[in-house]
Amino acid sequence: MKQDEGFDPVAAGILLGLANTLMCAIGIAIAEPSKELGGVIMMFGFLPGMLIGALEGGIASLLRRSPPWVRVVLLAPIPVGFVFTMASALMLHAEGAVYGPCILTFVAVLVLERASRAKPLVPRAYVP
Repeated sequence: MKQDEGFDPVAAGILLGLANTLMCAIGIAIAEPSKELGGVIMMFGFLPGMLIGALEGGIASLLRRSPPWVRVVLLAPIPVGFVFTMASALMLHAEGAVYGPCILTFVAVLVLERASRAKPLVPRAYVP
């Protein structure tokens, strides 16, 4: 990667994975205070969040020149599927609390896609 291309998408993926794990843990702790799942999610979710974030950052850097819709279609299934599976395993599906973390994860994927997009070769024309 050249110096003028900005940040490393893998590092951004790791940070977004950690931020997503933290936000999901806070959201579920607020939504389900009786189960006390916030600490459990942070304890067991930070390493998979980092690893999946690094994987997503690597995929984003490989697809840097692809159209945005292709990038979203290829980036979204892994983390959203993982979060949905883990939330279902924690029996959150019955309360309907599985959709909040999936929405947060999809937003993190959209942020990673936009942040790691390559700059166009030809600058945009502006008409005064």
